[in-house]
Amino acid sequence: MTTTTTPNNPPPTSVLYIDHSGHPAPLTLCYHATSSRVLSSSISDRGNPSTMEEVDSAYCPSCLSFYDVTTASSADVRGYCPKATCRACPACGANLAVKIDSGISICYYTCGHCGWTSEGCGVTSQAPTLTSDKPTREELRSATDGLGTACRQRIAAISKSSN
Repeated sequence: MTTTTTPNNPPPTSVLYIDHSGHPAPLTLCYHATSSRVLSSSISDRGNPSTMEEVDSAYCPSCLSFYDVTTASSADVRGYCPKATCRACPACGANLAVKIDSGISICYYTCGHCGWTSEGCGVTSQAPTLTSDKPTREELRSATDGLGTACRQRIAAISKSSN
């Protein structure tokens, strides 16, 4: 017979440890708090749990960046990475690239996997004047900042129209 181990359904064990709140728990569900030097457990089915979950940073799996809680929970970000260069394709979920089309003087997001572009939904920005065939870091930063602003404005407009 197999049993599923969860915080509320610990595995059958012969040794239980008592945490600082008096909750018996297996060692696999106990945590040692280094600052207070006490043993806590994640079992929440008995009165007050002795541990509490609190998010203190956010992680973006696409660009591998960490952000503090205030940045991650701000109204501008709304659960997305705040970097303008870090966007996922709405059609397939792949990472988007920024394309600068100097011929028509716009820049937009494009997906290398499925071919989706942000031109169709109106998320474009004015392309910077390129000094050479390859954009410099400052030109790319200017283009992505403009796209980030256009993307936030489009999300705000969609949110406003749905309310």
